[in-house]
Amino acid sequence: MAIVFGLTMSFLAACSDEENTARYDVVAQGAEAVGTKTVLVYMAGHNTLGYAGCIQADTAEIMAGRFAIPSDGRLLIFIDTGDKPRLYRVLPDEPQPRLLAEWAKDCSSTSPQTLCEVLELTRRLAPSAHYGLVMSSHGDGWLPPSNTPQSLRRSKASLKSFGIDDGDGAADHGEQMAVEDLATAFSQTGLHPDYIFFDACLMQTVEVAYALRGVTDYVIASPALLPSAGANYTHLLARGLFSDTVSHIAETYVADVADPDQYLSYYEHGAVMSVVRTAALDSLASAFAAALPTSSLMAQGLPDLTSVTAYQYYGRANDYRPHAYDIAEALDVIFPPSEALDELKQTLCHAVVYKAATDRFWFGPGDWTFATVCPATYSGLSLFIPRQEYETNASICPAGNHNITFRNTAWYAASGWAQTGW
Repeated sequence: MAIVFGLTMSFLAACSDEENTARYDVVAQGAEAVGTKTVLVYMAGHNTLGYAGCIQADTAEIMAGRFAIPSDGRLLIFIDTGDKPRLYRVLPDEPQPRLLAEWAKDCSSTSPQTLCEVLELTRRLAPSAHYGLVMSSHGDGWLPPSNTPQSLRRSKASLKSFGIDDGDGAADHGEQMAVEDLATAFSQTGLHPDYIFFDACLMQTVEVAYALRGVTDYVIASPALLPSAGANYTHLLARGLFSDTVSHIAETYVADVADPDQYLSYYEHGAVMSVVRTAALDSLASAFAAALPTSSLMAQGLPDLTSVTAYQYYGRANDYRPHAYDIAEALDVIFPPSEALDELKQTLCHAVVYKAATDRFWFGPGDWTFATVCPATYSGLSLFIPRQEYETNASICPAGNHNITFRNTAWYAASGWAQTGW
């Protein structure tokens, strides 16, 4: 089976009866007592990131920064780069990570079952009052997984795509995971992280954040493409992953990318990052739905969005992924001035609690094609808006017709999009 959709029986079993389905051996005991915070870095690197050595470099950064782990904190790393996946604990006084568990054979790190097993092990071997999660891999935002037949992708359009596991050895054409399955894994295991930080491209969309609103307090991610080198984990351990202020993760990430001394890691790629408070997303959806009848989207309207920041290039070179419009800037284009719009903007401010960006960020398709954000207007959170070109190019787009796919998201239903006709 190429990918697990929804709640398969094996996924449910993995979450509820670990001993009967365990595919791994626990080779070391975990922490003796409950800690203050456990951070799990989940590296789904059986793809070009692993082949290029990015995952190995990230691990080296973690070991270099291990001295910043608090005495009452725990840091775990799950690594899958094509061999047997492993779960490690990093301790400040040990120069090598301590192996906690090893899977008997290669398995997909983007399978819900594997994620569920790792979460169960994290809770059992490193129990804490609080948890943080880093999801490191590739990302496609709210789009459905692209490794399934076109007809199946369309019928399973509610699925969102994170990670790539090249189980067949083909570069970046392997199994992906639905964000809904990620959320279900947390619900089933009872592990509620304070934050989920996606060290992966395109994951800061309102559609993704809304899907995760019940399982984490904050989503930290980028609406744009991120450098393949990813985060500087040495710096994130010193100021970020264990901080009581979650915005330090985004702040540190963007500062590192802009740092001239780290040019050889990031070149001139640039970065956009934001922090979304999930408790505000239901109110945001309600305010959006209330304002929609006044918008230019009604009766399948097509507002002119050329002035709105789009976080990714739309075209063949980018597999026709959608534009990913900045939500704050889009509101001023699609809604006329009104009290409903004012309330919607205020609600958005409660949701996006932090944003940061370099002077410019790589946009594509060329190596030296960049875009910029306006500090006064951008939010760092993207929003899907239907376009005619998505229907026109549906037959050549790997994800099919984005306008139709979008209808199956939870955000679409909650935010009242159906009343527009889209």
